[in-house]
Amino acid sequence: MSNRTRSRPTVEALEDRWCPTVSATVNNGILAVSGVVTTAGDTLTVKATAANTFEVDDGATAVATNLTGVTGVRVNLTSANDTVAVDLGGTTLSGSLRVNLGDGTNALTVGNGSVGGRLSVYGGGGTDTVTLGDGTKALTVGGRSSVDLGAASDDVLTVKSGVTFSDSLTAEDVNNVTLAAGARVADDLVLFGGNSGNSVDIEGKVGNDLFFGGGFWKGNQVTGSSLTLGATASVGHDVTFLSALFNAHGDTLTATAGSTVGHNLYYVGTNQADSVNLAGGIGGKLFLAEGNGNNTVTVAKTATIGVSASLLLGNGANTVTFDGTVGAAGGTGTTLTLRAGKGGDKVVLGADAHVNGSAQITLGAGANLLDVRDAAVVTGTLTAKGGGNAASKFRGSTQAGAHATLNVTGFPITDGTPNP
Repeated sequence: MSNRTRSRPTVEALEDRWCPTVSATVNNGILAVSGVVTTAGDTLTVKATAANTFEVDDGATAVATNLTGVTGVRVNLTSANDTVAVDLGGTTLSGSLRVNLGDGTNALTVGNGSVGGRLSVYGGGGTDTVTLGDGTKALTVGGRSSVDLGAASDDVLTVKSGVTFSDSLTAEDVNNVTLAAGARVADDLVLFGGNSGNSVDIEGKVGNDLFFGGGFWKGNQVTGSSLTLGATASVGHDVTFLSALFNAHGDTLTATAGSTVGHNLYYVGTNQADSVNLAGGIGGKLFLAEGNGNNTVTVAKTATIGVSASLLLGNGANTVTFDGTVGAAGGTGTTLTLRAGKGGDKVVLGADAHVNGSAQITLGAGANLLDVRDAAVVTGTLTAKGGGNAASKFRGSTQAGAHATLNVTGFPITDGTPNP
C-alpha cells in the first residue's frame, strides 16, 4: 500500500475594498443621497462647493465629490439615528430640498444659502431636532415649506435669526417650535402640535396669519401647551390658538409687551386651568373662549386692543384683571364684553383700564366679586350683572363723576366707598 498525500482546500483572500453604505447620484439635476450612515454618531454632510456643485461626506469619508449640475437635493436615510448637515455654501439651490430622516433620534441642520423651491423635512417615531440657520449666515427659502417630525413627544424645530421663508411654513407633530428674533415667515405660519404638550415661542415676524393647534383630539396629556409672543414678535394678520378637544392640563397664552398682532387674536381653551397674559398690541378684536377650569386672564396696562374684547369664561372660579385699553377713541358701541359661568369669579377693572365705549360684565350664579377702581375709564355705560348670589359683591365708587354711567344689578353686597 502506498501513502497518499491529501491537500487541504484553501480560500484565496480578495483585496480589501471599503463599500460605503451611503450613496450619492445625480439624475436630471436631482442629487439623491440615500442609505445608512456608516458609523453611529458621524455626521452626513451635503455641501455645496460651488454653484450647482456638491460633495457628500459620511463622517470623514468622502462618498462623492464634484457632483455638478445639481438643481435639487433629496436625502433619504434609513439609519436608526442620524445627524445630517446641509451646507449650501452661500450658493442658491434653484429647486427644492427634501430630507427624510427616518426613525430614531435624528438631528438636521440647514444653512448658509438659498433654496429656490420648497424645504420639506420628515421624521419618524423617534426624537428629531431640526435647526434652520445658524444665527449669523442668511438662509432663504422661496417655496411653501413643511416640517413633519412624527409621533415623538419632544421633537424640536428652531428657526434662527437670518432665516427668511418667502412663502408659508407648516410644522406638524413638532412639540417645541422657536421662531427667533430676526427670523421671518412672509406668509402663514401653521403649527400642529402633538398630544403630549407643546411649546411655541415666537420672537420673529409672521407676515400673514399665525395658527397654532395644540393637538387635535386628545392634547396635553403630559403637560400643558403654551404660545408666547415675545417682545420682538410681529404677526401681520390673525393669531389663532386652538386647544385640543380633551386635555389633562391647562394651556398658556402670553403676548409680551412690545409684541404686535395686526388684526385679531383668537384663543379657545382646554376646560382645565388656562392662563392668558396679554401686554402687547392687538389691532383688531380679542376673542377668548375659556372652558370650565379655574382660569386666569390678565390684560396689562401696556395692552392695546383696537376694536373690541370678548372674554367668555366657563363654570370655574375665574380671575380676570383688565388694565388695558380697548376700542378706538370716541367709540360709542360695546367694546368690552365679559361673561362667566356659575363658578365664583373675581373680576377687576383696574385703575389703568380705559374702555372707549360701553362695557358689559355678566357673571353667573356663584359668589362673585366685581371690583371697579375709581380711576378706571368707561366712556359709555358700564352694565354689570352679578348673578344674584347672596355673597356676590360689587366694590366700586358710586359717587357722581367716578364713572360716566353705572348700571349694576345682582350684587346683594355693595361697597360704594372710594376705591383707588
